[in-house]
Amino acid sequence: MEPDRLRLVALALTGLGAAVTESGDAVRGLEVLRDAEGRWTALGSKTYLPDLYRFIASAELALGELDASKGAGERSLELAGAANARHQEAMTLRVLGEIALAQGDRAGAKSALERSRATLIELDEPAELARTEAVLARL
Repeated sequence: MEPDRLRLVALALTGLGAAVTESGDAVRGLEVLRDAEGRWTALGSKTYLPDLYRFIASAELALGELDASKGAGERSLELAGAANARHQEAMTLRVLGEIALAQGDRAGAKSALERSRATLIELDEPAELARTEAVLARL
């Protein structure tokens, strides 16, 4: 398969895995996301990896795999930072805040979520801001 098609397949799998996870089937979502991860790795492309690892972190969180979730979230944050993708960093900070909250680290959750909120306000990202504020409200 030609590289453009391979990218499209990897991108489609990334979105599908995220959607399946958000619909409540984290096991299947994670399987699809891991398939996408293998395809992105084979392509050598890093463009969508901050998204991919954020989605993996969310799936692992839904499965109660907090250490794996945190590792994927930290990888997402690192990749977003390297790409200077501030909106990606902010979205990942929300997920890391959720992970910290699940781990009982309220101070860490609050810190990550406040950083996420500040960046999303600055970048005028109302939909993502609402998601971050919903998690903040759980504190």
